[in-house]
Amino acid sequence: MTTLFPPTLNYVPVGFRFRPTDEELVKYYLKNKLLGNDFIVNNVIAEVDVFKFVPWDLPACSAIKSDDPEWFFLCPINYKYAKSKRIDRTTKNGFWKATGKDRNIKIRGTNEVIGIKKTLVYHEDSVPVVKTNWIIHEYHDATFDDHQRTLVLCRLISKAAKKICDELGDPIPSTQMTTSFPFIHDSLPVGFRFCPTGEELVHHYLRNKLLGNDAIVNNVIAEVDICKFEPSDLSACSAIKSDDPEWFFLCPINYKYAKSKRIDRTTKNGFWKATGKDRNIKIRGTNEVIGIKKTLVYHEDSVPVVKTNWIIHEYHDATFDDHQRTFVLCHLMKKAQKNTEVEADALTWDEGEQSIHMSLDYENQETVEEIPDVSGTLPEINMESIFEEPYQVDNYFPFSTRQCSIYENEPGGSFSNSEFQCANFRNEDIVIRSPFETIEEENKFVNSMFVDRDFVTSENSRQS
Repeated sequence: MTTLFPPTLNYVPVGFRFRPTDEELVKYYLKNKLLGNDFIVNNVIAEVDVFKFVPWDLPACSAIKSDDPEWFFLCPINYKYAKSKRIDRTTKNGFWKATGKDRNIKIRGTNEVIGIKKTLVYHEDSVPVVKTNWIIHEYHDATFDDHQRTLVLCRLISKAAKKICDELGDPIPSTQMTTSFPFIHDSLPVGFRFCPTGEELVHHYLRNKLLGNDAIVNNVIAEVDICKFEPSDLSACSAIKSDDPEWFFLCPINYKYAKSKRIDRTTKNGFWKATGKDRNIKIRGTNEVIGIKKTLVYHEDSVPVVKTNWIIHEYHDATFDDHQRTFVLCHLMKKAQKNTEVEADALTWDEGEQSIHMSLDYENQETVEEIPDVSGTLPEINMESIFEEPYQVDNYFPFSTRQCSIYENEPGGSFSNSEFQCANFRNEDIVIRSPFETIEEENKFVNSMFVDRDFVTSENSRQS
């Protein structure tokens, strides 16, 4: 993809949003900005000194106008002092404070570090200081020298707005949504992806397909009978070509029998099985149900049957009668294997890892005082002088500790303390030799070990 010419963002199809990976933000947008190629990036990410604004005023400065709860800016670096490397992140009414660990940004599939991502949280200057729900992911290009890093890329996020959008959906305003003309996907800028909400899939794409408006939808979502293919072969049938592990199809409904309403979801080598509860698709901000979403998991026909990591979200339009529902919309996904690092890395691009580089600045970093290492100052202690071996205990008691049972007249209940045999129960009659001639002598010895109900040593007992 290229943006040598200003893209016509007013004609982005429904469901397309600016969802760049960390690699794209650093390697394409920030790198080109630092190289002076403003014409490539400024029509997508505006240059704004974000620290001259309070965060809630920044969305109006974004080059991309949408209802998404995140915005992107290229921000010049301002230092606190002339010869300092501490970045000044104070605003008129507060400040941005670094939190958490820096993350490395790598080239996908390699260990080559190209950037560092910092997380900042906005705090309002008040008494007491108020921590807000505004966050910035600040990207630094690690391939340039310090004096060349004149800009950072800031990804502003409103956590409160994001939570609402996750629950209700986050459509692009209607002024930016139209597909009434042939659309070329490669004309979109880097970072734009097809990320539709459930409402958009049902209310726009599936509905127009059922109404026969193929020209509106077929250039974005292809019509494919998915049960005639194995899941691994379906990606080649997608109208949108990308490396993203998800694909969309409009699939005709085939029933198992002539008068049956059971959908046939069998393939040549397996079948799709419904799992979980059906979900209602509603118009954003209302309780009006317009569709239903089912979850299907692919199983391979084998002995035994093998459950795979292929999943389909199957959308049905609830506003049409049964005989009019001739299509469903299928959102095919491949889940990452939890124990496969390579595949998980390919599907999770924006996680990053802890940075091992030195921090680019030291401002507002939360520090923890190191605990001094005192191991070298402690005297050496001979543990054997404190804890004698078990057989040496006999020297301190007038009877043998090898006889673990305290129940003289109970058969088969003793434990042996010799050669680790205490764990074995004996079903034998065991006679215990007591050092006392009579019960009275034994009781007298036990009573001598206690003074005012407090246990003391035998030496103290003799002294008392």
